[in-house]
Amino acid sequence: MVSSDSAIAALVNDFAEKNNNDLQKAIGFEKALNSIRYEVVSGKAEGFSNGEDVKIKVTYDETLMKEVNIRVENTEFDYTVSGLQEAKEIDLFAEIEVVFHGISPYATARVSKNSEQGLIRDINYTIEPNEKLRIGDVVVVTATVSEEKLERHGYIMSDTISKEFVVEGVDKYITDFSEVSQEALDRMKREAVETVEKECTNEYSNLIKELRGAGIFDFAFEGVARDVMISATFDLPELTNMYFFVLEPGVSRGNWDNINNIFLFYKVTAHMDTDEAMTRTAYTAVRFANAVLKTDGSIEATLSETSAFHNAAAKSIDELYRYILSREKEIYEIQEIQP
Repeated sequence: MVSSDSAIAALVNDFAEKNNNDLQKAIGFEKALNSIRYEVVSGKAEGFSNGEDVKIKVTYDETLMKEVNIRVENTEFDYTVSGLQEAKEIDLFAEIEVVFHGISPYATARVSKNSEQGLIRDINYTIEPNEKLRIGDVVVVTATVSEEKLERHGYIMSDTISKEFVVEGVDKYITDFSEVSQEALDRMKREAVETVEKECTNEYSNLIKELRGAGIFDFAFEGVARDVMISATFDLPELTNMYFFVLEPGVSRGNWDNINNIFLFYKVTAHMDTDEAMTRTAYTAVRFANAVLKTDGSIEATLSETSAFHNAAAKSIDELYRYILSREKEIYEIQEIQP
């Protein structure tokens, strides 16, 4: 069986030597040999494995063979496939990891390749969905690669071209007040008291305006004199109410909307030394926004610096609550928490 150019060349050289190096005969002999073709006539035509038996049919140019007096025998024969490199099945997901970023339920996902060598470089990965993810969601990664590139690297594809991954390992926005630890709540209370006490020393704060006798939006009023208010003494702020606001399910978060708000309402009592001893009471709210449960179990929350909230003040709890609620656009679920 003629299997390569080098084999044909060897036969041609041998033929030429036996025919006194007759160039024309040698050329004719080479043409005849080059006309030989081998065709699989039984079984499949591709996708062979070592050890498979196939039937081979030999065809050739009869005219060229006659010109150089070559008679071809055994034009059909059985052949056992051998010498093929064994293809390895590849796990298309062995060299990648899915990386989750951000904060649930607004986390994102991407595929990271652990290597850019060999076949992994030619595999394209897509991931769906890849944004607005919450812990526990399932994303599907799909691998795409051509069979030609697989064969070039000596691989066959496993049946798995898509794989599911569970969203995990990211921080999460708190969606229920039960997720707030006592340690975190105690810290918020300390910060809130410090904030209220600071407002008591700010003669221009809404809290002081309310205690002097003006409403938040009043610009001219008859009330306690400024110098009297400055010399006033205050009781320790008293925590009266707590509320947890969280965005309603399905509500799209706007640019200025917080995922959650924790409001602490305080009663502030001021004692003023006038001709007649005077005591006045007002209520104020401190807000912590976007409380997050970190992966290490700790909780982070931002003390709001928006003056419309963190030193909002009113004459009563109900008035303060209505004021806060009107600001929240009615897009939140509200939990009242026992102080």
